[in-house]
Amino acid sequence: MGLPRVLVRPLVKETWSRLSIPADRQVSVICQVWPAHSGSPLWLQRRRGSRWRTIARSKLMRSGSASAGYFIYTPGSRGRHVLRVVLPADAGHTKVIGRPRSVYAR
Repeated sequence: MGLPRVLVRPLVKETWSRLSIPADRQVSVICQVWPAHSGSPLWLQRRRGSRWRTIARSKLMRSGSASAGYFIYTPGSRGRHVLRVVLPADAGHTKVIGRPRSVYAR
């Protein structure tokens, strides 16, 4: 018998630039992940209806940090945009889905 497989759930701290922006600006998020896994992907997703679509991709640096941004363009983009951060699962870690955040484009 082998040893049992243990998956670790990474801790992700999100820092959002702003949650209310002019409609021609970028909203960005900086993430810090523990334990750090250099090169692991990080996705920024937007909800459209009931589906989530990946709108930006980034990779974790050696320090465990990553950043991603999303431009909200005028004129049809005014209003509420629901975004979240996703850290996909890998060999030793479970998938982490961040809390959905509402970003308002004025």
